[in-house]
Amino acid sequence: MNPCRSLLALLACSMLSPVTGWAQAAPYPTQPVTIIVPFPPGNSGDVLWRTLGASLSKEWGKPVVVENRPGIGGALGAQQVARANPDGYTLLHGSSGPIAISPQINKSVTYDPRKDFTPIMLVAGVSQAIVVRADSRFNTIQELIAAAKANPGKLNYGSGGNGSTQHLTGELFKQSAKVDITHVPYKGAAPAYTDLLGGQIDMVVDSISTAVPYVQSKQLRVLAVSTAQRDPAVPDAPTLAESGLAGFDVLGWMGLVGPPI
Repeated sequence: MNPCRSLLALLACSMLSPVTGWAQAAPYPTQPVTIIVPFPPGNSGDVLWRTLGASLSKEWGKPVVVENRPGIGGALGAQQVARANPDGYTLLHGSSGPIAISPQINKSVTYDPRKDFTPIMLVAGVSQAIVVRADSRFNTIQELIAAAKANPGKLNYGSGGNGSTQHLTGELFKQSAKVDITHVPYKGAAPAYTDLLGGQIDMVVDSISTAVPYVQSKQLRVLAVSTAQRDPAVPDAPTLAESGLAGFDVLGWMGLVGPPI
């Protein structure tokens, strides 16, 4: 069976499940479905739902509209869905940032992820990567760590924003390696990559799915990935644990949630 069709079937069935409280009198959906992605265009979640959304539109015979609502580390779009009509037609790209991280560190977040969302399904796990330019002087994580220790605070890394999975992965890396590297938050991954390619920052911490096109075009290199096992998308890139940071294991996740029922 085609794995993409299997995922689409599972997604379609999960949205009709009595557990969600959204079972419809008529077959679901009877109108367009909106999926809010709480990050800028080009983010891994945006790519995921634009790909799946196009296939779901064909599967369901109804439009699936992907809307980007970035801000506050994903919390702005999440708040919109938490307050939406709980009819199953406004859904959220839920991920570790807006669901698990932002509510713990940002006082402006007004939703409770345990009460204000209805979980539908887990879609994917995503490893994070430390990425440098193809011509970077750093060929290994060990070289980067040595340079950071010799020059405290002089190196910097970009992420998709304060409170994002990428930000916390970067901070955990700093803590594990006992180095001082300056965090530069951006409003999404795209401007971070622009500055990395332009030489304004030394590295980016980001999801591997977003980094891969830059790697394939030989503009960037992955020094290491955050998960316990190597990522099949970049099999030659070692893990941080392999690179001397024993026990390092970070896996971001992406799923689909709706408003409370």
